[in-house]
Amino acid sequence: MIDEEGVKRVEGFLSELEGSRERLLKEGRDVLIYVRRAMMSVHKGDAESAESDIDGARTIIERLRGIAEGEMNRYILPVESEYVEAKLFYELVFEGKLSMYDEIGVDPRSYLLGLLDMIGECRRLIYDMIREGKVDEAERLFKAADEIYSKVMHLSIYERVVPGIRRKTDVAKVVLDDSRRILAELSLKGPRAGDP
Repeated sequence: MIDEEGVKRVEGFLSELEGSRERLLKEGRDVLIYVRRAMMSVHKGDAESAESDIDGARTIIERLRGIAEGEMNRYILPVESEYVEAKLFYELVFEGKLSMYDEIGVDPRSYLLGLLDMIGECRRLIYDMIREGKVDEAERLFKAADEIYSKVMHLSIYERVVPGIRRKTDVAKVVLDDSRRILAELSLKGPRAGDP
């Protein structure tokens, strides 16, 4: 016969696992709130608010990493990639640099997915810059995003170990092609207002 104490131990393990899952999901949503606020702050040019929200997201992720082991890791990777997207977007816009995954302290898969998603945020900012007449800045940001894409596009072959990377690579290409087209159209129109 099955040992009743053994069944209780299994139940305790499963209960603990379920509690960890619930905590990861709840606090993961908190990370996403910080991340979305940080992205909006970057678009508004508010570096201080963006940095504060990115720090808030990082604090939660560091806390969650301790319970996101084994199969629970799948709950933190998507949240971590959102954090990476905000962190790298902030760095690119305000500091003109990009940290690597080990400098940020994230999983390489989260890093890669967040990096590719960041290209979409670059497009939004490029459009805003064009509307504001900051075409030179838009072109610089486009070149940076295009360089990122060219350096990581070949990694889409790792779809089996980085689920979603192929789709994100395809989306990044479309985003960049669209931005390239708009910037090319602007250059064909001739000198910009204020040019000598």
